[in-house]
Amino acid sequence: MYDQVTEEDSEEEEMINHYQREIITQTVLKTYFEDMAKVPEGIEALISDLVAEELQNNSLLLDGEAQVSKRVCERLRSWRDVESNTIDMMVEHDFRTERLGSWRSKNDAQVAEAVVEIEFEIFEDLVEELSQDIGGN
Repeated sequence: MYDQVTEEDSEEEEMINHYQREIITQTVLKTYFEDMAKVPEGIEALISDLVAEELQNNSLLLDGEAQVSKRVCERLRSWRDVESNTIDMMVEHDFRTERLGSWRSKNDAQVAEAVVEIEFEIFEDLVEELSQDIGGN
């Protein structure tokens, strides 16, 4: 019985989070792109991802929706202010304005994991090739 209540609570919380993210996304779209007849393709998904990230990082904000909308708009403006329009420079500019510690540590962990996987695959291939050479002769 307890598991069912917990699962229902989890589903309800997920629906509330999705609804909140959608409201904030639409608010940012209306605020930031009010002068445009049509929002560029992919922007809504980008904004939704930014909103989800802000909500995850700042789940304890008192003035939640307004504060998250403001922070997402600030991030979009900071990207617009980058002199070069290359994606690398926009991402670099965005990460410079954020706390890098958690991003770097996650990235380092992913890189280390990928390195181990690649090394293991190479080792497996070498062992298999060696066993074929020994067995074939």
